Amino acid sequence: MPEIVRRVRCSLRLSQEEFSRLLSATKGAVQHWERGRNKPDWARLLRMRQLLPAGPERWELDRLVRAAPPKAKALLTTFRARKSRVLLMPRSSGESRSMAAIAALRGEQRALGRRVQRLERALTRARTQLRELVLTARRLDSRFAKGLRLNLARRRGKP
Repeated sequence: MPEIVRRVRCSLRLSQEEFSRLLSATKGAVQHWERGRNKPDWARLLRMRQLLPAGPERWELDRLVRAAPPKAKALLTTFRARKSRVLLMPRSSGESRSMAAIAALRGEQRALGRRVQRLERALTRARTQLRELVLTARRLDSRFAKGLRLNLARRRGKP
């Protein structure tokens, strides 16, 4: 199983992170699958199969999917009914599936880029507010210290 997962990912020319995004998994999960520590669930095996063009890797995945327990096979109808970009790709050409996968990754990358920009703007605002708070605290501190000096001087009888 670990070799199959790795060959599938390499045949799609994807990094572990990109592959994990396509399968709605974490990068760590993909690493565990490739090292043999865990096995992908049946739904993810089906997604991998959808991504692959006809070839040895897909045949091995077909064999694994057919060997799934009956309970997992019952989930197939639910799995097919879900609307996912990966599942709605045409089955006719492996290249079109790869292009659709790349387009999905690019869309996600754009969304992440927008999110990073929003976070950077929020960080800039927070830094500005922090600077203003520090300046206010310094002013208050100096006024407080000046007030203490005046109080001490009055107690000693000095104006």
